[in-house]
Amino acid sequence: MANNDSFSDLLNMLTPTPDDPNQTPFQTVVRPARKRRMLFDSPVQLPTKPANPVIVSGIKPALTENPIKLARQIKNEKPNANIYSIKTLRSGDILIQPSDPHSTNILLQPWTPNSELGTPKPKTPQRIRPITHGVVICGVHPNTPLEDLKEELAFTNPVNITRLISKATGNPTWKIKLIVNDKQTKEALIKDGVSLGYSHHKVESYMTPPNITQCYKCQDFNHTAPNCPNETKCLRCGGKHNIKQCKIPKENAKCANCGGAHVALYKGCPKYKEIQSNLKHQQPPSTSYANVANPIQNSTPPPPPHHLKQKTNLSRKN
Repeated sequence: MANNDSFSDLLNMLTPTPDDPNQTPFQTVVRPARKRRMLFDSPVQLPTKPANPVIVSGIKPALTENPIKLARQIKNEKPNANIYSIKTLRSGDILIQPSDPHSTNILLQPWTPNSELGTPKPKTPQRIRPITHGVVICGVHPNTPLEDLKEELAFTNPVNITRLISKATGNPTWKIKLIVNDKQTKEALIKDGVSLGYSHHKVESYMTPPNITQCYKCQDFNHTAPNCPNETKCLRCGGKHNIKQCKIPKENAKCANCGGAHVALYKGCPKYKEIQSNLKHQQPPSTSYANVANPIQNSTPPPPPHHLKQKTNLSRKN
């Protein structure tokens, strides 16, 4: 019992007496969370607006090999420029990405004459190729001029119209390659076909020629040199050596694949044509989505040419 009294006295001595009588001695006080402090301020300035990058050429290798020294040198030259990143290119130049357009203008100003940095210049934007869609118009006579076809197909807003040439004979084929801008026009041409004069022509999707992989070590196909298990063959004569060691003149070339009088990279090689033909047979037929989704509706005969439609409308009015 005495031990309990002594423990209670000790607890009362350690517990502070609150100034407010309504406050309990063990009331919990919640403190606001402290913000985490960084040991140092990062020099990287996040981009606020799109800014054009700057290329600096003619820099000494000692700077490009030391990114810390390079960053200090640029900061000393342009202290008011906010820089997001610096990248060293293969050419030895550096690519600076500013954080805002104002910093781009600062970096394009000339450096000091005694600076180890080179000449700044704006980076030319890369040309973005537009997405195009190709179709093939079948059954067009080889003697039909392209000028007449361009005039007749002007309603499709064509990007390019060319005649397909046979690789085997080199003669013009009965097919016209038409490039259009949008996918809707391509699908409409494949579904309905196209009328040239009073004749209706079938339109198919243009299939790009298949790519054939050829090894430059053994000159065989369907694999690359890093994974080639075969022995080395010369590109020019087919011997067991590299082409750099070949002493055979170009006029006496011999194919390593078929033995013909040409180099192994010749596209007219019988072995190359055989593989190309096999790849073409493996490709799926050019069938439009509309024909697959509704085969019954699309099995109806094609509509009459627009010239006939105009004549029918005129006869009805009369």
